[in-house]
Amino acid sequence: MSPGAKGVLLAGSVITVLLAGAGGVMHLFLAKGARPGGNPVTAGAPRPPEVAEPTGPIDQALADMGDELVATKGCLTCHSTDGSPGTAATWRGLWGSTVRLEGGRSAKVTKAFILRSMTDPLADIHEGYIPQMPAYTGLLAAGEMDAIVEYIRSLAGEGGESGG
Repeated sequence: MSPGAKGVLLAGSVITVLLAGAGGVMHLFLAKGARPGGNPVTAGAPRPPEVAEPTGPIDQALADMGDELVATKGCLTCHSTDGSPGTAATWRGLWGSTVRLEGGRSAKVTKAFILRSMTDPLADIHEGYIPQMPAYTGLLAAGEMDAIVEYIRSLAGEGGESGG
């Protein structure tokens, strides 16, 4: 599309965004129910079903898969894994911590919380961060989301953020 041209995106469209400096591409899904002035990447995003929280030792193979996915899906453009500040929360030490949310609420970082953040990122905005995360509904398979959760869980013992 040429500069100044206007176009229409239909629900179900996939928007491709080149990630400057990240060497990758992110595909954003325009959810059904998106409307002008609304958040086109999360409007109408389904709520994740009740999930079984992981227990026991880390599944290292699953965590390694998650490590690869976050590198290729653009997650590390905003999130860090070493505690360094970024435009989104660091994942180092995040699992199991309680984070402050906009509006004075707080939430414990669990599998359910992370899945909801991936599928409906405007539902619980982490205090101090700009709500910029796209919804990954339709872009990641359930197994890929589980792998990312296990990767974030694997970073729990490394210290870091505990209150937002």
